[in-house]
Order: sequence, then structure tokens, then C-alpha cells
Amino acid sequence: MTEQTPQAAEEVEAAAAERMKALLMEAGALGIKGLRKNASEETIKLAIQRKRDEMIQEAAMKAAAERKRNEKPIETVQARILKAGDGKISAGIHIPGRGDVYHERGTVLTLERSIANGLEARGYVEIAENADDE
Repeated sequence: MTEQTPQAAEEVEAAAAERMKALLMEAGALGIKGLRKNASEETIKLAIQRKRDEMIQEAAMKAAAERKRNEKPIETVQARILKAGDGKISAGIHIPGRGDVYHERGTVLTLERSIANGLEARGYVEIAENADDE
């Protein structure tokens, strides 16, 4: 191992000062404030990484909100249960010891268009006449 000369020590200090300056510039560009004057390189790197992670998460949340805004609303229609559908379309209720509750003939339900179309094709429901047809 070689002995460190004063010139080599100055070069090491200059390199460390350059790294610190670059880190502080990056932290400033990201809007990180409140770093201690004597903060270590590790502390600054950690603050930068946290800020980047925060920015990524914020961007993902904005993108999800934008996708949600752009989604088409679910189209619903009114459908009346017919004789074939009597007792075959679940009301989504279960009574312990007795079983599920089913809708009766003549009941008018609000259903998603796609579900109503499928039930109508099987003869279980009739989509109301005032609903918009596709």
C-alpha cells in the first residue's frame, strides 16, 4: 500500500466536494428543501431517491385518475322478468337455512345492458321499450 501524499488527499477532497455539489444541485432541481448544511452524501442521496419515488407515485395516481375520467359510463336498462325467468334470477340475498332469494315474474330491474341482453336472449327478461337499443 502506498502512502497518501498531500496532493492525493487534495484530489480526494476535491472529488468529494464535486460529488456533494452535484448532489445538492440535483436536490435543488427536484425541489428538495430543508437539507442540513452538514448532511452526508448518503442522506442527500436518500432524500433524492424519496423525492423521485414520490414523483413516480404521484404520476401514477394522476394517470389512474385520467383513465377513470375517460372511462365510458356503464349503460343500464330497465328489464321486466318474464315467466321463463321467474325464480331463476338471484336477488343477491342469502337467508341462512333457507337459501338464496330469487326475483319473481313481473319484477322490474335495472341491469347493465350486456347482462340484460344475455338474459333477454335466454327468454328470462324483456328489456323495456323506452330503453335505447344498440
